[in-house]
Amino acid sequence: GTLVAVHKWFENDIANRWWGTPEVLWTVQVLITILCAGWAWRRHLRTLNSDSAAVEPPSRGERWTVGVLTVLIAAGVAALAWWGTPTRSDPFWRLCLVICAGFCAGLLDVIWLSLTSERRQGTPYLPPEGVGLGAMILACVLLSTSSVVTGPALQNSMQSNSQTSGRVGAEFVRHPTTDGEVWVFNRDGGYKVSSTPTLAGEHVLVTLIKGDPNPFKQGANAGLVVCLERASGKVVWTFDNSAGPGVKLRQIHSSPLVVEGKVLFGEGLHEDRQCRLFCVDAATGKYLWHADTESHVESTPCAAAGKVYVGAGDDGLYCVDLASGKKLWQYPRPGGEGLHIDSNPCVLGDRVYCCSGASQTYKNFQVFCLNAQTGEKVWATPLTEEDVRLPAWGSPLVAEGKVFVGLGNGRLNISDDQPKGRLLCLDAKTGRRLWVNKDMTDAVHTRPVLDRRRVYVASRDGQVYCIRSDNGRTLWKYNLGAPSTSSPAMAYCSESGLATSLFVAGSQGLIACLDPATGDEDWKWDALTRHPTQLLSGLQLESAKVEGGYRRRLYFACEVGGNTAVVFCLED
Repeated sequence: GTLVAVHKWFENDIANRWWGTPEVLWTVQVLITILCAGWAWRRHLRTLNSDSAAVEPPSRGERWTVGVLTVLIAAGVAALAWWGTPTRSDPFWRLCLVICAGFCAGLLDVIWLSLTSERRQGTPYLPPEGVGLGAMILACVLLSTSSVVTGPALQNSMQSNSQTSGRVGAEFVRHPTTDGEVWVFNRDGGYKVSSTPTLAGEHVLVTLIKGDPNPFKQGANAGLVVCLERASGKVVWTFDNSAGPGVKLRQIHSSPLVVEGKVLFGEGLHEDRQCRLFCVDAATGKYLWHADTESHVESTPCAAAGKVYVGAGDDGLYCVDLASGKKLWQYPRPGGEGLHIDSNPCVLGDRVYCCSGASQTYKNFQVFCLNAQTGEKVWATPLTEEDVRLPAWGSPLVAEGKVFVGLGNGRLNISDDQPKGRLLCLDAKTGRRLWVNKDMTDAVHTRPVLDRRRVYVASRDGQVYCIRSDNGRTLWKYNLGAPSTSSPAMAYCSESGLATSLFVAGSQGLIACLDPATGDEDWKWDALTRHPTQLLSGLQLESAKVEGGYRRRLYFACEVGGNTAVVFCLED
C-alpha cells in the first residue's frame, strides 16, 4: 500500500520512465508479497520449534479485529467494483483484490481455529497471517496470468461477451461481407497505440509504438507505420527502422495523413528531441523525404494547396512543401516568442488555426490564426485570463465563423493533481473571446464536433458535454465511467444535414451511440471493459449507402493487455 501511494504521488514525474510503469509496480508488489509470506511462515515454524507461548491461537480481540477489517475491506472493494470502473491493469485495483483475498482467507482460518480450538489443544495450527499471505500470492498469480489476453483468446472473449445492438466486423467499409469477428492486430514484442487510424481508399493506416520487455535495449521504444487492406486486414506494407539507412524511427503518436499519393506522419513523444516529419509513398511505403525539427512531432499534419502544416513541439508550427519537404516558414519565427505546439493544425481557406500547450521550456498558452501562405500572424489570443490560463492540447474546430478549442492541464493519460478543463469559443475572424464553458472538472484533450446549434466534447472527467454553440450553456451530459481523450464522431443525415447520432468512447473501452438532441443512449458496446484497455484513439466514422438504407461503420484503435495494438470496426 505504501508503494502504491508513493507511485501515485510521483506519478507525473516517473510516467515516462520504464520503472514508473504499472507493470513494474505490479512486479515489485508481487515480490514483496512473496517475501512477506516467506517471512511469516519462517517465523511461525521457528516459534513452533521454540515451544514459545506465542504459539497460542489468536485471542478474542484479535479475532474481532480481523473480522471487522475483513468486512470493511470487502465492502470497499465491492463499492469500488459497483460504482467505479476498475480494470486489472490498474495497480491500485489489483492491490485491493489481493489484500481482500488475504484478509478473507485469514478470517476463514481464524473462524476455523475458533471452532476447533477445544479439539486441537496442544497441536500446531495454521497461522492466519501465513494463510492470508499465501492467499495473496495465489491472487497475484491469478491476476498476473489473466491480466494479459491476446490473439484468439481475446477475440473469442469479445465475441461472446459483447452486449450491443451494433455488430463487430473484421471487414472494412465498402466491403459488405462481414463475419462478425473482431480483427486483432498483434506482433511479438508488444505494441502500443495512441493515434487514430486513417481510412484512405482501399487501405487503413495506423501508427504504433513498438515496445520491448527489455527497457535497456536499443530501440526499445521505436515507431511502426502499417498499411493494411480494408477487405482482409493483410499487411500491404510497413515502414520502420528497416526502411533504409538512417531512418531510426522514434515512437509515434502522430496519426497518418494521406494526400496526393503520399503518407505523412511525425515521430517522437514529449521527452524526445530532434525528431522528424516523414513522407512515404502511399502505395509502397517507400521513403520519399523527411523534414528535421529540434523538438518532437506529436501533431497530426494537415495539408492544403501543396503545403503541409504540423506542430513541432518547442519548434512551434512548421509549414513545409508537400513535394520536397523543404521548410517554407515557421511560427513563431526563430528567436521570437516561444510556443510549444502539439495540437493538430486546421486549415480553412487561406487561414491556418492552431494552439499551444506547455513544456519545460515554454508555458505561453495561446490560440492563433496565421496566413496559410506566408505564416504571418492574423491574430493571436493569449490564454492569460484566470479562467482560461490552461494549455491548449486539443485540436481546434473551425466552423460557422467560430473557433472551438478544448483546454486543460495534465497529460493525455494522466490527470493533473488539480485538474481543470474548459471549452473556449473565439471569433474566427478576430480571435475575440465569445464564451467559455467551465463545467468540466478535468482536461479537454479532444477535438469537438458540431451540429447546427450544438457543440459536443469529451473530457478526462469522464463526461461527454453537449453545449449550445451560441452561448456556451451545457444542455446535457453523458457519463462514460472513465476519462475520455477520444474525439467524438458525428453522423449526419445526407438529405437534411441534421445530426442523427453521436459516437463517443471512454479510455477503458466503452463505446456508446447517443441521440445528439437528448444524450439518450441508443446502444453501447462494452466488451473491451472486461480487459485491461487503454483507448486514446479518436473515432473515425464512415457512412455508405447500401440497398435498403445506409450502413455506418466506426473505426478506432486501442491497446489491450499492455502489449496488443488492436484496430476495431463496429457496424451500426
